[in-house]
Amino acid sequence: LGENSILLLVEGDSALGPILEARDASVYGALTLGGKIINAYGHPEEKVLNSEKIQLIFGALGITPGAKKLGKLRYGRAAICTDADSDGAHIALLVMALMQRYCPNFLEEGRLFWLRAPLYSIKKGKKYHYYYNDDEFNKSTIKGEVSRYKGLGSLDNVSVVKESMFGANQRMEKLTWSKEAENLILKFMGEDIEPRKEFVYSKIDFGQEYE
Repeated sequence: LGENSILLLVEGDSALGPILEARDASVYGALTLGGKIINAYGHPEEKVLNSEKIQLIFGALGITPGAKKLGKLRYGRAAICTDADSDGAHIALLVMALMQRYCPNFLEEGRLFWLRAPLYSIKKGKKYHYYYNDDEFNKSTIKGEVSRYKGLGSLDNVSVVKESMFGANQRMEKLTWSKEAENLILKFMGEDIEPRKEFVYSKIDFGQEYE
């Protein structure tokens, strides 16, 4: 689709249908990861690069693993699209580790994003108000019908997906890569899931909004 397009790396099959319906197909492609991908630092290069999921990711983006420079990409950016839980954080780390090991330029050029899904909505009248973490929801003073979303798969209402993830409420956060993030990836990939989750949400800067 070109330099201004975005490939959504979607955690599982259950979320793919509503996302495909809600997206603008001229801007967004979508690829389901089917859960966790292989740990790029925990396995030999041959096993990683022979993984069907890894070949799909690199093939969809137009990336040649190990190349010194990025060639012509099929999508100019990629966006992680996972549940806001430990498994989602782990998958995000695995994607970052994959890019860091085999295509660091993709990270350094600011091409990786995180498309946030809402955790809550409050429906007041005909309007939905979306909240992307517990803190935002707890600070809300709006009274109405509350929905708590357990994950991407629970967002089965296409209009909600379109409003919260592709409309004016979209939270598309750009990864600001750094040497510290690179070193922490190496440190945390082999440790327990909770440190990984803490690392993703507090140590790696996904705070810059996509424009």
